[in-house]
This record gives sequence, structure tokens and C-alpha cells, in this order.
Amino acid sequence: MPAYPDFKWPKRFNVVNWAGMGYESTKSWSELFEADTGCKVHVAPEFDTVNRFRWLGMGMFQLTGGNHSETSQMLMADRKYATRDGGPIPVRSVWVHSKNNSGFFMRGDCKMVTPHDIKPGTRMVHMTYVANTRVVEGLLAWAQVKKEDIVWVPANNSVENYKLVIEGKADIGFSFPNSPTMREAEKNPYGIKWLVLDAAKDPEGAKRFQTVDPLIRFGIIPEGGVRSAAGVPSTEGIVFEVTTESTDPAFVYNLARWFDLNFKRFQKRHPDNTFKNRETLVRGLRHTYIPCHEGLIEYLKELGIWTRAHDIRQKENIELINRYREAYPKAIEEADDLQIVVDPKNPDWQKFWQDYKNKLGLPEFRLFDDLPK
Repeated sequence: MPAYPDFKWPKRFNVVNWAGMGYESTKSWSELFEADTGCKVHVAPEFDTVNRFRWLGMGMFQLTGGNHSETSQMLMADRKYATRDGGPIPVRSVWVHSKNNSGFFMRGDCKMVTPHDIKPGTRMVHMTYVANTRVVEGLLAWAQVKKEDIVWVPANNSVENYKLVIEGKADIGFSFPNSPTMREAEKNPYGIKWLVLDAAKDPEGAKRFQTVDPLIRFGIIPEGGVRSAAGVPSTEGIVFEVTTESTDPAFVYNLARWFDLNFKRFQKRHPDNTFKNRETLVRGLRHTYIPCHEGLIEYLKELGIWTRAHDIRQKENIELINRYREAYPKAIEEADDLQIVVDPKNPDWQKFWQDYKNKLGLPEFRLFDDLPK
């Protein structure tokens, strides 16, 4: 018998997701969900990830998508996340949102094939509009080329990112094969191609990459994005649907159960839904630093999936998040006493917070090779 037999769906719950594909993918399954449960799903689009996590922590929303890069930045109050009313929240996974792939694209007539073709003087897009470019720095570590030997071409948004490449002003950029900008880029007369990141053939290069960016894993880009990317070895990441620790366990249990039992019904309603299944979830739990919500754990125990190894990892993950949650407000209080303005645009505050983390020995969040033995 399912757990929480007396559970009744609330009249509504609120989801905030990436404007565009994130919003559309949520709407694709929520229509079926509403018809099945009578529970209204209100979906809000938002570009600013700082806002999404802040609002989740405030209880305005019960669900958002959490990829490993953005979630780790929130938990570490990294750069733009280091606001007075932001910082780390007790995030918990509810289910899997999708599996996404990313990679480095070039115009179709570019001669580069692997990271080792990157040389001093290569022109790379500098994505000034994102908070973290460690994925690019990881690529340079694989290629064994210094940052200062690269010619950096600034882009202020994702449209400039691809136009610089297809117009021949930059040699290589970073993007997602299923993004609208890449579909547009592929229409240019030369087409586009993708750098081959074959970790199996070059494990040492891949290791150098992951030393710089420990939130990256490697895999084959599946069909579903631009045709030029299908089958290319590149980077991949599993994105979770996340909530906070305080969300009702009965609600999370039943939501996870609904996702699991109805996957085939919503699978083809949106490309993001392709991997919104139990198999992807189980795979993601082997590597993630994001703890599971109590309601999800209850469901996985019911399925016989949750093991002692999951328990060990869960405890470790929660402990590290709690260390950051305890440290952040104390750092703000000390900064106030020193008349340091707590503002992510203030370099004195950024330095103070970084030094504070270093003093406490707070490690960065990273993906794991596997569950503990």
C-alpha cells in the first residue's frame, strides 16, 4: 500500500522555472497532472536564478529546476548569490527534471576537432553574462593552454554568443545543443560542429577538466537537439526538480510517485521530458551532492531502490549544506560589524566571504564518481 493513505492534494502549488524551455516543459506535464489530481499548478517564468532560489527559500514557490552548477553557486553564495536576503537554502530533490548536454560549438568550416586543437591565439567567446565560466577553464585545462594565451571575444548574451562564432569573429563558443540559439546557429550557410570531448579516449585530459570544474561529467549527446550534435561525446548533467526541506513529505512522495507512474504519458510532450524518468533519477543519485527530500526517500524505499549507500551520501550532503547555512548569516553579521556593505557588487564583501569560507575550511560542492561502497 502506498504511504500517506490519507493524503489529499492541495488546491494548488507554485513552480518557478527558467523562462522559455523550463516554463514550457513544466506546462507540458502539469496539464495532465491537473486533470488527474484536481491540483492547480501555477507556473512562473524567471530568467534570474538568484530570484528563483530566493523565492523558493521564502516559500513563495514549492518547486524549481536545479542544475548542479547553479545550485552549487547558490549553496556557496558564490558571487551574484551573495546577497543579504539570499545565500544557501536547505534544498532537496523531489524528482529529476531532465538530463541536459552541453558542449563547445564552432562554425562548420572550422578545422578544430578535439581540445588538443586549441592553441595559443585561438579566439574563444567570453560569456560575460554568466556568473561562472569554469566549464571553459576546464576545457583549457584539457587542452593544456593558458587563459592568457587565448584571445577572448566578449559576448553580452546568448545571441551574441552564437553570432560571434557563425560570423567568424570567434572560433569557439559554449552552449546547449537543444537551445533555440543553437537551432538558429545551425541554419547559417556553413552549419555548426561540436568539439569532441571523448573522456574514454583521453582520460587524463578529462581528469584535468574535472579538476577545474568538478560539476562536469561526460557522455554522448543524444538526438533531440541540433542534428550536428547528435552522437558527439561531450559534457552532460542531470537536472533535478528541487524544493526545500520544509515541504510536506506526503506531497513530495505523491508528486514523485505521479512522475514515476505517468512518465510514458508526458514523455513526448516536451524534449526535456525525455529523461524525466526513474532510470535518470537513479543514475543522478549516484553522483549528486543535492540531498533527497524525505518524501522522495519514502517512495524510493517503497520501490526497494534506497540503500545504505544512499543513506551515507544523504547524511554527508546535508551536513555540508548545513555548514554553509550556519556560516553565511554569521559572516554577514561580522561584515556588518566591520562596516562592510553586504552586496554582491562590493569586492570587499566578496573577499570577506571568500576568506571566511577558507578560514572554516568549507569545501566546494562537487559531483561524486559513485555512491560509497
